[in-house]
Amino acid sequence: MRWRRTRSTTSGVLLPEITEAIADLLSSSDDFTALLAALPEEAKTPALAAVSRLSTSPSMTVAWPSITVRSPKLDSATIQDLADATALGPRIVIDYPITTRNDLGAVADIAANITSLTFNLTGAGKAALSFFRSTIASCMHLESLELTDASGGRGLIALNGDFFELAHLTSLALRGSGPWDGTPLPADVCERLTHWLQTAPAVSLKLIDLGFAVEPGTPLCLALCDAISSSATLTTLALNQVSLFGGEFLHGRPLPKTLTSLEWDADEFAGDLHADTDEGWGNFLDALADGPQLKHLSCKKFEALLEHEELLEELEDLTSLSLHAMDVDQNSDTVPLFLQFLGNMLELNSLSLNTIGFCGKVARRLIKALRFSQSLKELKLSAIGLTDDTMSAKDLKLLLQTVPKFMCLAHLDVSEHGLDMKTFLEMLPTLNAAAQDLQTISIQGYWHQGDVEAFLDAVHQLPDRQFAIVLRPARSVNATTEARCAQLITEHGLGPRGGEQQCVLYL
Repeated sequence: MRWRRTRSTTSGVLLPEITEAIADLLSSSDDFTALLAALPEEAKTPALAAVSRLSTSPSMTVAWPSITVRSPKLDSATIQDLADATALGPRIVIDYPITTRNDLGAVADIAANITSLTFNLTGAGKAALSFFRSTIASCMHLESLELTDASGGRGLIALNGDFFELAHLTSLALRGSGPWDGTPLPADVCERLTHWLQTAPAVSLKLIDLGFAVEPGTPLCLALCDAISSSATLTTLALNQVSLFGGEFLHGRPLPKTLTSLEWDADEFAGDLHADTDEGWGNFLDALADGPQLKHLSCKKFEALLEHEELLEELEDLTSLSLHAMDVDQNSDTVPLFLQFLGNMLELNSLSLNTIGFCGKVARRLIKALRFSQSLKELKLSAIGLTDDTMSAKDLKLLLQTVPKFMCLAHLDVSEHGLDMKTFLEMLPTLNAAAQDLQTISIQGYWHQGDVEAFLDAVHQLPDRQFAIVLRPARSVNATTEARCAQLITEHGLGPRGGEQQCVLYL
């Protein structure tokens, strides 16, 4: 009896359905990428072929099982590839702020696979807000949502809190236009927020510049405090300029036991502190003293914490510290106490000091102290252009010259110090030398017409350039100017080169 053997049409090639099943079992992004690279086209299902094409798109980043969409400007072929890729169940992250209906329309058809969204609702009309609301409701696997509304609360109110019903939402950030500006969020939003914290495994809550139509200390306010305090999953909490918590931190409730990151009125200026009460500040100190070991802290009046030695000892294990508008007087005890505290922070790897007061000898003493920090990898010194707090050109040059003496500094941000382009051009050799020991440098400022072009031309003339340039303006610029600068970066070969390790300078 003769047996007939069935042969595949292409010898040695697995059926596409089998390769997709194998791909579905891979947990490593590198393994998934290697598999796609090794497979011939005939061994790929439409979904695998779509992911392969998306991985080469400049508007996408594929790190399986995540696909990150970086721009809403997608052609029809890319939109179709995204739709085809959803058959594999990817986690789709939208990594750009959605401000218009078109921004969301490009990805609305894959809403069921989106896990992260960021909206800027300011200026959105009724039709756009209605579209946003319905699309968010269809994001069945949404885990992270950030909503910004500087239009007096109109945008946030229009969404009606429907997002609280999303079963997988664990991270929420709400940013308004100020706790006492515009229309406060209705009590219903506070109630739904409380219920969400009580019933969902929330891991991150950030409330920023928000006013609620709820009086501090009332039962609804205290119920929200209880829900925050009793959460068994919350790791990140930010309460910055919120009407319910400005003068009374959690109204005496302790911090959640799982918390690792805390912010309270982090961006508040000294002149805004009149709402604090002794009891409210005492509640904050007690919460820190009795709370879990934090990894990140940002708060107002940090200079007042320097008076509490036992509390400082607990905070010395922080890995990240961000301070804004701390009252620094170079002739007081604040500076030596703060520098001593920094010297004891052996685990500190990220430090951000915004509008602290870099005048006089403070900057030089700070630089000297920080270069001995054994773990510091990220340093941000920003003054937001305020004359009294900006670092001088002399001190900035000293900082750049000191970079090689830092033990492990990799990222330096000296943006918004009010320095003009002439200053940066004069210290370009020093900046170039510092880049040898860094991964990123940020010097974004408020440049005048022609400044960026002059800088790019000067960098092009450097014989031993140590950095690549990425244009990231500190504020919106003319689209024609931005396009021209991007063209110059390309023409001169100043941009990052794939596969090459080089410091990136953000301009």
